[in-house]
Amino acid sequence: MKKIVLFLGMSSILFCAQAQQTPVSVNNQKTTTAKHMLFDKQKFIANKGLANASRATTESFWLNYGVSQDQLLGGGAGSTGPSKLNSNYLFPDSTAFGEFGAGNFSSIWVHHLGDMLDVKSSVFNSIDGVTWTAATAYSVDSMSIVYGYSRNDANTAVVDTLVVTMFTNATSTNNPNSGFIGTTAANYATDTLSFKKLKYLQASNTVDAVGKYTFKIPLTIADTANTYYNEKAFKVPVPFNVPAGKLLSTDIQFIPGYTYALGDHIDYVHNAFFFTSYEENGNAGGAGTFPMYYDCNYQSAACDYNLSHILPQDVRYNQAGTWNGYFIPTYAYGITYGFEHHLISYKVVNPPTAITELNNNFSLDQNQPNPFKGATTINYQLKKYAGNVSLQIYDVRGVKLYETSTSNVKAGNYSVDVKNVSFAPGLYFYSLEVDGARVAKKMIVE
Repeated sequence: MKKIVLFLGMSSILFCAQAQQTPVSVNNQKTTTAKHMLFDKQKFIANKGLANASRATTESFWLNYGVSQDQLLGGGAGSTGPSKLNSNYLFPDSTAFGEFGAGNFSSIWVHHLGDMLDVKSSVFNSIDGVTWTAATAYSVDSMSIVYGYSRNDANTAVVDTLVVTMFTNATSTNNPNSGFIGTTAANYATDTLSFKKLKYLQASNTVDAVGKYTFKIPLTIADTANTYYNEKAFKVPVPFNVPAGKLLSTDIQFIPGYTYALGDHIDYVHNAFFFTSYEENGNAGGAGTFPMYYDCNYQSAACDYNLSHILPQDVRYNQAGTWNGYFIPTYAYGITYGFEHHLISYKVVNPPTAITELNNNFSLDQNQPNPFKGATTINYQLKKYAGNVSLQIYDVRGVKLYETSTSNVKAGNYSVDVKNVSFAPGLYFYSLEVDGARVAKKMIVE
């Protein structure tokens, strides 16, 4: 375990596939807003801890990497910890203005929140009691976000929206490996940071991934939070399955339900949404130190890939140079950056619970017979040509027991006869993966 005290002071930085890259300059970075609201940190931590302690035989946990990291560095559960809470505006573009300090108005510069969850982290093990590994499959059935939300629009019936998009690294193109390596003799190949990149489609202002599951969360006057930051908890409409060996990525946008014009000061004439993030002060404490990270075999499956990202205006408007087309990971900023771990929480459940990553281009039927012993038939339908189709069966631990795949498949109806299998009696999951998108269902062996 190692802490970097100075990151941008390295003589040079190596990015991903040996391409020289200097982190994007964020000259318009603002770490405070005019909304000096309060955060009941102890209540938030207590609720999270009680939820984890009361889980039943099915393992379920509420996980938030920033909060668990804060407790770890602060001396254990319930500690106030060393981290500092920061907030900033979230808005789909930079045409609207926010108040960054008393009377200091400027364009809003954060347009998407990105977050990656890696349940095998030793942080979750130490604080939350999670003993899962990279081989654990699970579902996300609920989420929450700590936020501020002021309602100033003249139309009190306006409904704003949070748009949540979830996906996994089902294909390597969804979350390419990346990282930073110090190039001085003192730290080359020693102080290394591994992370997974989140890709961005500038033309449509959306996250770039296959197998996406997107849903919307309405915000009304009942969600107003002007004095204390609130926690918005919500069910994932269809629990999202994360297969064994995969990582969860999340993108959150705020979409206003009102019409706004260039230069509108949303604090006064519209509704404003604020996200919240911890600035981790490192295990030595003190403001402005680089967040704690954990050494690993560089870019290997053993790495801890928990990390938050943002989509700033530089990338939004294709002005970020070689960062164009990607969310910016928090590691890419200077040590005084205030938005290192977003307060986005996930309720994770093992074994997985439901169909996931819905897709209109194909469908998967319930196996017949079910329950079965020795043999069963699985039917599926393709509505259009598919380059790669794979059918897999997993046990409740996420261990793959069976797979059949084919390429260049025409639209039509298909059947797979699963014969002569010697699965032990119990619950299993089977999934159909088509060009990176996935649907899963349960089956029972007698």
